[in-house]
Amino acid sequence: SKGITVDAGERITDIDIENSKKIADAYDKMESNPNDPEVKAAYNAMANETVDQFKYLIDNGYTVELYDGKTEPYKNSEEMLKDLRDNKHLYVFSTEEGFGDTPITEKDRQENPLLKDSGFTDKNGKKLLINDAFRFVHDIFGHGERGNSFGAKGEENAWDVHSRMYSPEARRAMTTETRGQNSWVNFNKGMRNENGSIKKKGDEG
Repeated sequence: SKGITVDAGERITDIDIENSKKIADAYDKMESNPNDPEVKAAYNAMANETVDQFKYLIDNGYTVELYDGKTEPYKNSEEMLKDLRDNKHLYVFSTEEGFGDTPITEKDRQENPLLKDSGFTDKNGKKLLINDAFRFVHDIFGHGERGNSFGAKGEENAWDVHSRMYSPEARRAMTTETRGQNSWVNFNKGMRNENGSIKKKGDEG
């Protein structure tokens, strides 16, 4: 209905680690420039298209519920996917609760479209920011489509699937928020040994 015509892609079974390290390094160096016209356009497009996707899911009987992050609502990704399949319900971590060491400021809200009120509430009447709505649609469309977990490989698949549902302009911001962030989390310089290999469980550091 949005005129986006792309193929469905294929499941990613192997991570290109060297490429992921390059993305992590680029993400590390990125300038925060929310008032750049191209950045604004990409994030506004992402926000608007996310709200459309969210409305589609709500209209089709799916429900979202915020949790505060103090306890995990699911033991693992399989339990989350079962809740999605069987109950059309999903818990997502509240952006307000998990933003960082300090609360979201008014300046943050003005500069980042994802931190604005979506106009929707969760099943308990709690206000949803657009980033909350994004977490909901991303877990359903990105992780639910191929049954992806939340490790490096699962996140790469979730980006690959869900990015195809956005316009080219919105995809720029969406890729930064997903593939960029997750590449940094899993492959940044602090996660590497001196020879450049990725640290494994049990390695020093």
